[in-house]
Amino acid sequence: MLKQLNAFNLKRQQPTIARKLKKVIGEIRSLNYITLNDKLIIQGIVHKQVFFVGIDDKVHHISGNIPFSAILDIPGIAPGMNVNIFADLESIEAKLAPSGEQVFCKAIVKITAIAEDISYIFLVAGTDKSVIAETVIKESSEQVLVEDILVLDRSIQKVEECRATVTINNADVLDNKILIQAILHNQIFYIGEDNISYHQSFDIPVSCFAQVEGALPEMNVYAEPVIEMNKVDVISPNELKLKAIIQCNVTVTQEITMSIAVAQDGQEYVINGLIGESTSFQHMVESVEILEHEAIKIRDIKVNLRNISSLVVMDKVIIQGIIHKQIYYVGTDNVNYHQSADIPFTAFTDYPGARPGLNAVIVPVVEYTKYELTCSRKLNEYNIIRFDVTIVEKDILPVAQGTAQDLRVRLPLIVGETSTQVMVHDIEPIEIIENIIVTKDPIIVCTESTASKQTLVSNTIDVYPPAASIGKYKCIIESTTTSILENEIIVSGYFKCYISYADSEGLIYKIERQKHFAVLVPLEGILPSDIIEVKAEVEHVDLSILPGGNQIRILVTIRATVRGFKKEIVYVVTDVTGPDITTNKILILAELPTHEIKQMYVVTEVYDTDLVVVKRTLMLNVVDEGFKPVDVVVDVIS
Repeated sequence: MLKQLNAFNLKRQQPTIARKLKKVIGEIRSLNYITLNDKLIIQGIVHKQVFFVGIDDKVHHISGNIPFSAILDIPGIAPGMNVNIFADLESIEAKLAPSGEQVFCKAIVKITAIAEDISYIFLVAGTDKSVIAETVIKESSEQVLVEDILVLDRSIQKVEECRATVTINNADVLDNKILIQAILHNQIFYIGEDNISYHQSFDIPVSCFAQVEGALPEMNVYAEPVIEMNKVDVISPNELKLKAIIQCNVTVTQEITMSIAVAQDGQEYVINGLIGESTSFQHMVESVEILEHEAIKIRDIKVNLRNISSLVVMDKVIIQGIIHKQIYYVGTDNVNYHQSADIPFTAFTDYPGARPGLNAVIVPVVEYTKYELTCSRKLNEYNIIRFDVTIVEKDILPVAQGTAQDLRVRLPLIVGETSTQVMVHDIEPIEIIENIIVTKDPIIVCTESTASKQTLVSNTIDVYPPAASIGKYKCIIESTTTSILENEIIVSGYFKCYISYADSEGLIYKIERQKHFAVLVPLEGILPSDIIEVKAEVEHVDLSILPGGNQIRILVTIRATVRGFKKEIVYVVTDVTGPDITTNKILILAELPTHEIKQMYVVTEVYDTDLVVVKRTLMLNVVDEGFKPVDVVVDVIS
């Protein structure tokens, strides 16, 4: 059921003059970076908000963005490395132009960048600092051959270039195995038969298993793909054969708590120093799943945890994640079915010493799963998850390194650190935002469309005695029928002709003949459910006596005219309010979508030079004037 549209707001900016500035505030937004060899490009936005007193003695507000960028030299940095960017707004100032029509803003941004690269080193145990480190359990590599037929959009003469990249989508740790899923992205540049260079890209799914003894589902895995070969050959005018060899280097790690020795100097690494004592707690997640098919029994349910995240607040840690379930069951038709489900959950625990800004290391394990099929399609499931939670604080230190007999760990190495200052400024026009309220109501209107088409009907009448001349005649439409198609109407019926003629001796004879006709009249938008009016009339009649006088030929031109009437719901503007806005309205008697008849005002004109007014001509029942075409406002755009 259609209801009245809520009044909606349009916003427009109107130039004004500021008497004085009250304050200006700013913040850094949309910080991102691009890594090059030995250089780092940083981009961001200073979002400013200016509060000023207008000539109306009211405090107004304007806002805007000032983009900034900087190029930093960091020897050793390369594409693919991780960079931590910190940007502080050291100062922001605003000054009003003497005319009061503009404000000048200036900001100074301090940018600090720390570039990291992953390294594997041997750590010496010590007593200087307790940390959580990722010890390397096992490393492995696996090669996979990818073959596919690539179909081009055009015929090809030759391949100019083929660029390939691999993106790891997912890496799952199973018992003693690693399942890797990736996408091989190929960009083909080729010359078509028209000697024009074209480009087309292809995404080929890739998956492989890596055998890693000792791997367990709760461990971490890092997969690094390397394209060892990627080749395409032309096998037909629009087909290429792709062959690629991808090597996946896999490292499995496990987080452990250990004490290390800090070196006096040397390369610095990012370590996770322990804060307080680790804690463990259990959390139960109950869920109800409706099966897609009726089941007689559950064969198995496999459960794993995904998207685990944490938020550290004062003396507490909040954990969120998803339980991903794979349900295997037997239907009442004895067919095996599979169904998956994602169950979000939230848990929290007390952790003395936790505070915002610190990081939480979460090790979740599904300890227990119970399920019961309460009816043929309703499955109740209970999962108990144990969380091992440790709060850590990142620190940058040189560490004492050992030999191959010591623990091998995965640590981020500090490649370089640098900072710079950037000054940005802009000029903002003083404008105020005005709210314009537009109200719309739905009404039912009857729209009319008309179309006509001619048809020529030919008929030959045998006469006796033979005709020498034709006297009076007329043809009239006797009956019509209609058949409505989509966008067309078939008008058919019968017409009768009354003819008098004289023979060679001057005797008068009268004859009557009835004939069928049909006209296909096109009418855009007409539907079988619409109401129509049809009129068929004889426009012209031509009679002639054929040689010998035994036949009279009749040519009748018939025009069929169709008027289509359809009801539709139209939203019309019934009110527009805002600063310095005036309108013209008329009072109409309107039918609402509820079929209620009521009087209401509709807007026919909006007087404002900054607004775009959309009108439509509708047949409306104007009070005291009756039905007439009216140009009514149906939309207002700022």
